[in-house]
Amino acid sequence: MPFATHPNYLEIIRAPGYLYWEPTSLASEAGYGVQLGFTEEGVTFNPGYNVQRLRGEEKGEEWILKIFTGVTPQIFAVLKNYNATSLPRIFPGLVSATNIQYPGSILPGTDLFSAYTGKLLFVPVDTINNPIMIGQQVAPNITDSFKFSNALDTNFAVVFDCKRKTNDADGIVYNGNIAGGILR
Repeated sequence: MPFATHPNYLEIIRAPGYLYWEPTSLASEAGYGVQLGFTEEGVTFNPGYNVQRLRGEEKGEEWILKIFTGVTPQIFAVLKNYNATSLPRIFPGLVSATNIQYPGSILPGTDLFSAYTGKLLFVPVDTINNPIMIGQQVAPNITDSFKFSNALDTNFAVVFDCKRKTNDADGIVYNGNIAGGILR
């Protein structure tokens, strides 16, 4: 039996790297967008499959149906650093990209997917042996970020909800070689 060579870049997503907001090009670091921070353990993708389980009264506690109700994918990262430039992108409604003022400008009832979305790019330190991840249209999830942060002492956890930007074949999230990534 031949043994596979590891690590294979398609099998590693928990590599150290940087998280960027609104990239314009994957050709060089100049086009990666606004740097949100460094993540020592990379990013985690949760495909967010949702199901409803139904029980039959005649069968007691036994499940009789399991219905798929769609997806709510998310990207998780733990940042080792952040700054006044990254915070307004992580917490929608803060006043500007250079000053933190709270409360900010977000109003109750605001559709966060319409008002505060952008592309999210994870670039590992070693792009030859590790894949990048692109969220084509993401919105920060403040509630889940705080839940995720509860167990962390010195790190800053961020969670982004993902949705399809277009009907293109690249879909909601791309995870692969930097040469194959497409920004829509």
